[in-house]
Amino acid sequence: MPLSDDFVEDEFSEKYVEREAVSDTLYGLIPNTMYYFGIQVGSGGLWSPVTEDSRDSVKTDTLSDTVALQNIIILDTVFFDTQTNGITAIFTVDTGGHFNDTLIAALSWSTDSAAIDTGSRPFGQSKTNIKPRDTLSVLLGNRVLFDTTYHAGIWLQINGSRWSPPLSRSKGSLRTPEFTWQEIEYGTGFDTSYAANKTFRICIDKTVSSQTGIDTNTIIRWTPPETARGFIPLSIGFQFAKNVQSAPLYVGIKYGTLPPGRLASEVRVYRYENGVWLLDRSPLFFNGANGYISVLTSNISVPFIAMIDTLHPECLSLSAIGDAVAAGKSVADSFSIGDNISNVRWSFQCAKGGDAYDPSDASSRDTGALRFYTEEVNTLIESGFVSADEGVRAILVLDDGTHIDTINLSRRVIGNSGTDVMTTAAMKWVPVRVTAFLDKPRAPDALKALCPDREWEYDETMFRLFRWYSYKGNAAQPAEDKWVEYSDAADSLFSIIPGRAFWLKTRTAVTIDFGKSVTADLTRPDTIKLQPAAWTDMSIPYRFDIRLGDIIDASKTLSPFVDSLHVISWKRENDTGNYIIEEIYFPLMEIGELATTMTAGASGGTVYGIYNPLTQPLEFIVPPLPVSMSRYSMQGSAKKAAALPLIFKISGRSGDGSVSPVFIVCRKGGQGRRYYPAAPVIGATATIRLCDDAHRHYGYAIQEGDIDEDGGVVHTLVFNNYSDHADRLSYTVEALNGMPADMRAAILDPATGICEHMTEARSVEIESRGSVCRKLILGNEDFIAKAKTDALVSMLALIGAYPNPFKSTVRIRFCASSAVVRKVRFDMYTTYGSKVWTTVVSCDNSAGMREVVWNGKNENKGLAASGMYIVRMTVFNIEGAHRCMFEKKIIYLH
Repeated sequence: MPLSDDFVEDEFSEKYVEREAVSDTLYGLIPNTMYYFGIQVGSGGLWSPVTEDSRDSVKTDTLSDTVALQNIIILDTVFFDTQTNGITAIFTVDTGGHFNDTLIAALSWSTDSAAIDTGSRPFGQSKTNIKPRDTLSVLLGNRVLFDTTYHAGIWLQINGSRWSPPLSRSKGSLRTPEFTWQEIEYGTGFDTSYAANKTFRICIDKTVSSQTGIDTNTIIRWTPPETARGFIPLSIGFQFAKNVQSAPLYVGIKYGTLPPGRLASEVRVYRYENGVWLLDRSPLFFNGANGYISVLTSNISVPFIAMIDTLHPECLSLSAIGDAVAAGKSVADSFSIGDNISNVRWSFQCAKGGDAYDPSDASSRDTGALRFYTEEVNTLIESGFVSADEGVRAILVLDDGTHIDTINLSRRVIGNSGTDVMTTAAMKWVPVRVTAFLDKPRAPDALKALCPDREWEYDETMFRLFRWYSYKGNAAQPAEDKWVEYSDAADSLFSIIPGRAFWLKTRTAVTIDFGKSVTADLTRPDTIKLQPAAWTDMSIPYRFDIRLGDIIDASKTLSPFVDSLHVISWKRENDTGNYIIEEIYFPLMEIGELATTMTAGASGGTVYGIYNPLTQPLEFIVPPLPVSMSRYSMQGSAKKAAALPLIFKISGRSGDGSVSPVFIVCRKGGQGRRYYPAAPVIGATATIRLCDDAHRHYGYAIQEGDIDEDGGVVHTLVFNNYSDHADRLSYTVEALNGMPADMRAAILDPATGICEHMTEARSVEIESRGSVCRKLILGNEDFIAKAKTDALVSMLALIGAYPNPFKSTVRIRFCASSAVVRKVRFDMYTTYGSKVWTTVVSCDNSAGMREVVWNGKNENKGLAASGMYIVRMTVFNIEGAHRCMFEKKIIYLH
């Protein structure tokens, strides 16, 4: 600085220092520059001159990017600008009164306090030519996080030097407010755009959009103007400031934590327009992993919000929908439908009771959507669907997007005479069943045609009416005989109602018109009670066929064990007109499929028998679901032959027609043998039955175990003749799933010892009211041979003596077979061991029960003394060796 006062003031800077100060520091000097300094003292407005001792000069150093200037910035305040969604920092530069325009400041920000001064340079917005008091701002745009703490710091740089990180006085923090608005960009180049802390996301559907540019819009927080009745809000509401896009958008909402007991599948997107709530019915997409629900929509003009709807639509009938209607007449109904959204969809469909709904038939359907929260809807069932046979099926479906409620509007239809009619066959048993509820269901009224010219009277000479029914009144009867005949006392058991089955035989053919009726109720299933460990006859209570699987499924709602039931049908033979049983479904035998059709037909149609093997009653639930609406198909997958058990069917035919079969099932696993009662028979003159060791008769046997390891099984067959004349019954043994290669079926006649292979049908002669027994042997050749011997040997017996005591002669009865026995010797001993009589009987060509006679004489032809004697029977086999011995005591009196 020159000593003279003639200097250019613009080239100098003044700095005033405190009176006591002895030093000062100047900031903002230019690198690699010569500076001249002079100090003057002022007083009274005058300045002292610069002297030699009060001046000096210095040249500043050349700075490099490795040298950092001390950060002299003081951050006064930092705040979030809700008008711009940006961060603004107000700061002061501590230049000590000297300022240089080469200073550069930069603002760094982060939600992590350590991140704002990490590294060697700032990552935010910079500003040159800063003033001693200045501001820095940054717009966060779609990067902003709301309701979040941000940290900010200001860096400093002199042009060409390294950035100086912020010091504590250069730092600050702020809290952003809750979301109110945010700009968002979407379109080409954006996979997904987010807003409101990723609460909302948007992306273009590139599969349908031809958009090539980028759209900018503003997402605005939206508060519903009214309480959302019945809704659980799961997000804040939002809307677009501008409706500018034309391409479909995936608009997604993060739905947050679900309330207890609620599922993500219940979440929906709702809109609010013209003062009412609406369900967004655009295509819906769930991203369960990230908790987003999205709709693909082109409508962004109204707000969005994610909620769960807890209310079902309400429907109030304005008509008498419970009343039966006249056949062949149209039915008009009105309903008041309401909900907490205004665009509830409704659809109405109708059909005849036995038909499925036909969407292609415009006359059978109607659809619509509400425009308000509550609205009246009118429906019409045209006359062609109102059937006196089947009833009319109708439904009204209400869909609010979450709840799909079906209201069954099916109607019972009134039928006049001729709806249910049947004709009997002279002297033949026929089933009696109805498919509608009769005005007069009592047997004397419903069967009035049996007594056309007189007052009803049960006349056994003209007709017989039976029902198979297990109840207290016949508890003492055997399980295979629970037939109940009509009587005045049993009149209550013979009400003719749908689902029941009765059996009628008339002397002459009779046509029965059951009279006026009303079809079964299609709004609820029919229930048939099944007694424990018993058979129940039943019929389909509707005039249309039903799949067995649908009945089993409906019944499972009350009992999970219902699929163990055994189902048979009564099948009419064309040549004889008789009814025999046919297997429909038996899980233990793996017979039948759930897709089996249970036929309804008109009166006199198919009747079924259901066996309940459980110890508690069951309810057989028959839903009004025709085959056309069943989920079961007859084209099911076939069972693997290797997995099927061995099932043997023994069927026969007598002189009066076919005989209902019996079944033997051989299954691997488990151990033992179980028997099941035979199905009922009606009008049969002959039966085939399985017999257990206690001589009880059955229709089914389950053989548990490994038949391959045992070599085979043996069962006892009993052939019964109930007629008043002798009869011949022919029978066959059939392996339903195929006979194993080394297995044979053989029949043993215990009376003759003859054992024959069942390569063809066999026959037995049965006396009137008599029975014949046969042994059925199933196994390989070795097993058959052994079983034959064991069976015959087991029949060796000293049956007894008659009379006992005796006076003149005693008949000693015994059983032996020539197949295993050559001769039998009888010896009579006193109680002291002395032999008094002996005789030998040859068993050639003989079998069954035989007898020998002792006349009371000893070996010397004299009369033996009165007293007790012991008769000993010794058996010798066909080789002559001693086989076994039997003894009995007798008393001789004379």
